[in-house]
Amino acid sequence: MQITVLPSAELSRSFPPRKRPERNKTRSTGCAVRAAGKDAFHSSAIVIGKSAKALKVKKMEEKNLRPWGYYQILSDAADHKVKRILVVPGGALSLQRHTKRAEHWYLVSGSGAATIDGKVCPLSAGSAVDIPKGATHRLENTGGEDLVIIEVQTGTYFGEDDIERIEDKYGRA
Repeated sequence: MQITVLPSAELSRSFPPRKRPERNKTRSTGCAVRAAGKDAFHSSAIVIGKSAKALKVKKMEEKNLRPWGYYQILSDAADHKVKRILVVPGGALSLQRHTKRAEHWYLVSGSGAATIDGKVCPLSAGSAVDIPKGATHRLENTGGEDLVIIEVQTGTYFGEDDIERIEDKYGRA
């Protein structure tokens, strides 16, 4: 595994500056670490901290393959979970509901449709939808390219066993 530590000054050279709102003038003493195995596409971690000695590196979970595509867990904490979900063209997640969590979907790329409690909402890059706890929902890729969303889960439990599948085109219901 290769690990690279970049001090704050090096970070500003590694990433082009963006227009940002005026902030207080304190200096950052942080550093960033990017750790990547030989197959960095499947496994990597980025950590920001005050010093290289105090860093805690948490590996980004590898791809969790599904019949419709895959997901990766970006953050997993007691009060939330964040996933990156990729749905292949023609793919669809189960019509499902959760009893212990709500979800927010932000569409990064591609096009598709979200069905929430029977209402179909077309999605394109930049769209976002909220799925309340207990609502039936499904995500479908209706376009010709991969659909990518960022899913933010909030609630009291985020396990995969909090999925009640109502209908599934892959025979998992």
